[in-house]
Amino acid sequence: MVARRLLSILLLLILVALVGGAPASTMLAQPSVDEQLDQIQQRVTQIRQLDFTTPVQREFMSHDALRAYNEETFYRDNSPEELDAVQTLLETLGYIPKGLDITSLLLDVLSEEVLGFYDPQTKSIYVISDEGRLSPDETVTFAHEMTHALQDQHWDLHAQERARQDNNDQTLAFRALEEGDAVLSQTLYSLRYVPQAIADSAAEAGSTALLDASPLIVRRELLFPYEDGSNFLVNPFLTGSWDAIDAIWDNPPTSTAQILHPDKYFAGQQPVELPLPDLASKLGDEWKLIDDDNLGELDIRTLIEQFVDRSTADKAAAGWAGDHYEMFRRDSDGAAVFAFRSAWDTETDAREFFDAYKRAAAGRHGTELQTLPTSSLNLTGHPDDAWLAQAGSFGHALALDGTDVALVVFTDPVGASVLEALRP
Repeated sequence: MVARRLLSILLLLILVALVGGAPASTMLAQPSVDEQLDQIQQRVTQIRQLDFTTPVQREFMSHDALRAYNEETFYRDNSPEELDAVQTLLETLGYIPKGLDITSLLLDVLSEEVLGFYDPQTKSIYVISDEGRLSPDETVTFAHEMTHALQDQHWDLHAQERARQDNNDQTLAFRALEEGDAVLSQTLYSLRYVPQAIADSAAEAGSTALLDASPLIVRRELLFPYEDGSNFLVNPFLTGSWDAIDAIWDNPPTSTAQILHPDKYFAGQQPVELPLPDLASKLGDEWKLIDDDNLGELDIRTLIEQFVDRSTADKAAAGWAGDHYEMFRRDSDGAAVFAFRSAWDTETDAREFFDAYKRAAAGRHGTELQTLPTSSLNLTGHPDDAWLAQAGSFGHALALDGTDVALVVFTDPVGASVLEALRP
């Protein structure tokens, strides 16, 4: 999908220097929309240096139809149980205020932000327009979405996305490759053929009220694939052109850490696997496992940033090496337990996250947060550090062991009992 905020200033300046921003030649007669679409498709294949193997459906969609389509596909791709689990997770970690309907918010934001999209299931490109004609923005939107259609025909986007559907961090990393590639293609198209679209995009930078007012996690996850994805691909593109990008498609990134720190990708540094013990038996039969996934560097950074500051968050998350969490809920009263184990590149990195999370909890709860004795955690051996705090119904427990940090966030005291099991 194409959001209005796509082109990072750095990326734009680099590509202006590369291609010179040559404007399109003046046309004596205005071509029909179909002729324009054919021309866009031809130009995209030249820019992206890939050929279409089959025709692609191309359609205009009104803003009203977009909302209906978003709802249909959203509920097609996400079960009520999955959406409920996401709601519980986001509320428990403070990503969203309790009671904020994240599904409705996302549908609202997407209806505001999206200019067009390619659907790998229907193999169709849609441009959102109530006019049925091509403005400069809609022209480059088609160029962006044509790039996604090319990606799909060469690397099967639907199959790739399904293979990652149970790993949120890996899904975000793959989307960064998808969107970063399309942003590069779109930017080159704009500079060569529709420079007016760049000026229009800058002029419309303030027309994102819903996104701007959204919780930080929504803004970060929606914009990350475009902004960080394009920045991830700039150097490979400048040094190896599209062949270098195609090579990344053959070996896609596996974590947001690889996107945020490209040296980790090119060094082949993969996330550490962190299996969890049988936590359900420790909690009891009344507790149900509703989610089993990982956070990854981007979401950990956001977890800290939302209650502290960006600089502290960047530093706290930068040494991420892997994580694994399980989310439990007791349906009788809605009590929740988030059990999280993380691995870090160095002991210093682990300590930075440990300390930053304590600051984030203080920022979240303010003076209500009370530090408690850690003796009640029944930790064996001697962890490098441990911490337990309470704020109303919310509890937070941490244990630091070398390069490992275990964290439990809970709304019932029984949650603290699983911290020991999370330690290495």
